[in-house]
Amino acid sequence: MERRKALQFVGALIGGSFISTEIFLSGCKSDPGKEANLASEVINFNDQSVLLNAIGDTILPKTDKHPGFNATNATASLILLLNDCYAPENQKLLKDGLTTLNGFDKKETSEKIATISDLDKKYFEGNDGSLQFYCMLKEAILLSYFADDAVMTKTLDYVKVPGKYDGEFKIDPSTYQSIFGFGVG
Repeated sequence: MERRKALQFVGALIGGSFISTEIFLSGCKSDPGKEANLASEVINFNDQSVLLNAIGDTILPKTDKHPGFNATNATASLILLLNDCYAPENQKLLKDGLTTLNGFDKKETSEKIATISDLDKKYFEGNDGSLQFYCMLKEAILLSYFADDAVMTKTLDYVKVPGKYDGEFKIDPSTYQSIFGFGVG
């Protein structure tokens, strides 16, 4: 191949890749009018800290091994996560869902557990999407709790991976007993 044709070929190849990338990425952009409407409504969860803390403490209570949601700085990271990392439509869904739980923080512990158990049951049995906010909220609570420094360093056990494979390793079920409503025991 001649040098001039090779340079033309490489130039066309590189130019085509830049143009095709721009065309491909333009399909990923959302509707600007929709973004303007959602951006005009700023949703802030700072005023919901007491409610979020009560829900988190009901889902993750203090046990012998875990400090519980109240004992960590998880509420602050949960609020930061909800304010900064969730899309505006998901924030609105969460805010509307939290209004159904108003007064939750003033209930007795047994009533809180019954309410959370009822939400779990309704969410896992029904597929109508009315409790989608609860799934997102529980996910955010668990993420903020287990990402907390005190939980990561002092509570969770470090298991070196990769390690020696032992296919007949005996697991003590009481070690993995769960406080989240499932597990052994």
